[in-house]
Amino acid sequence: MVPFGGWDMPVQYTGIIEEHRCVRSNVGLFDISHMGEFEVRGSGALAAVQGLTTNDASALALGQVQYSLLCYPHGGIVDDLTLYRLADDHYMLTVNASNIDKDWAWVTEGGRGGTWTNVSEATALLAVQGPKAEGLVQRLADQDVTRVPYYHFARGKVAGAPCLISRTGYTGEDGFELYVPAERSPALWHALMDAGKGDGIQPIGLGARDTLRLEMKFALYGNDIDDTSNPLEAGLGWVVKPAKGEFLGRAAIEAMRTAGVTRKLVGFEMAERAVARHGYRILKDGQAEGVVTSGSFSPSLERCVGMGYVRGRPGYRRHRCGRGHPRRGPPGPCRQDAFCSFTRQEDLGEHDGEYSGGPPLHQGARVGQARGRQGARGHHRLRPGAAGRRGLRGAAQGRRQGHGHEDLRRSGVGQGRLRSLRAPQR
Repeated sequence: MVPFGGWDMPVQYTGIIEEHRCVRSNVGLFDISHMGEFEVRGSGALAAVQGLTTNDASALALGQVQYSLLCYPHGGIVDDLTLYRLADDHYMLTVNASNIDKDWAWVTEGGRGGTWTNVSEATALLAVQGPKAEGLVQRLADQDVTRVPYYHFARGKVAGAPCLISRTGYTGEDGFELYVPAERSPALWHALMDAGKGDGIQPIGLGARDTLRLEMKFALYGNDIDDTSNPLEAGLGWVVKPAKGEFLGRAAIEAMRTAGVTRKLVGFEMAERAVARHGYRILKDGQAEGVVTSGSFSPSLERCVGMGYVRGRPGYRRHRCGRGHPRRGPPGPCRQDAFCSFTRQEDLGEHDGEYSGGPPLHQGARVGQARGRQGARGHHRLRPGAAGRRGLRGAAQGRRQGHGHEDLRRSGVGQGRLRSLRAPQR
């Protein structure tokens, strides 16, 4: 057990690698009740949310979820969050545990016009993640959860407990996050564990949660993003929608978009069996080129991977990328910065409105694939292989230096791509 966001949290139950592989191949159960939940309602709720967050909340249909950011006026990130449209004038923000007090002060001060309520203490949150998550929740639910699209939610009962059943997660796998009254959560936990025995369910700790998100290149606040990170540097331009109008941080973000980023958050692979730790320098030809933000052994790849910021020339350039847009198909002119080899168009916020609001799933996740299920507005379908485009990539040649030097040697970051993160026939 370790202290985390004011809670005592388990790092592992049976072992990080075993738990990680359980989520990738079967189903895992996470207690993430440490997360914070804020509700805002009233006729001014939408305007309050729009002025605080970077994404376009007006695009949300009832029952839809959106990944978004809170930003400072200078463009740094206050926190990343998920935004739920609960009713016409009623929204919920789910924020990181370590930022609850800071975020609460930020939204109540800057989000005037709506009536805010902090429901964090009254709300528990259990995440059921993995290829067998849908079947498990379906057996216990009082409605057909297979009809809930990715980054949407429904209200119902699971094992008799009233829940907001959200098809979201932080692992890259299919699954659900179940918001339940705190007093009902122990019974729900035990019901899920009992019903999931035949699926090989395991409880999952913080350690595996970190390795699962790292394989997907999902940012962790405090490591990969913080108040010094601009969304464009962090590859989160796809959740910045300047066309919606003014919001906190808009001017600074757009100024960087015009001037060009000078560093970029990238994924890399270690050439040797050594873990790149947070704060290690990234070197090229003996010169510091960046810094590691996250690193770990990847149980799916069976090698060490990481993320970090590396420097590059500022400014955008027009070119034919040759790859084509991952959602539009044929190659054509696209606008990317000097990090062309590892920058996606959606990193910079191009093609606003094409993506429904959530990050991609792991290549093996099967929400909506084959079934071709559409979302609330008839436009959302999950794309096979999305994680292969969005997961960790790059071919950094790295090693720890002797005598405790916290350095990495970099060669060709972003020039290649890791193989599929789904290990075959596990």
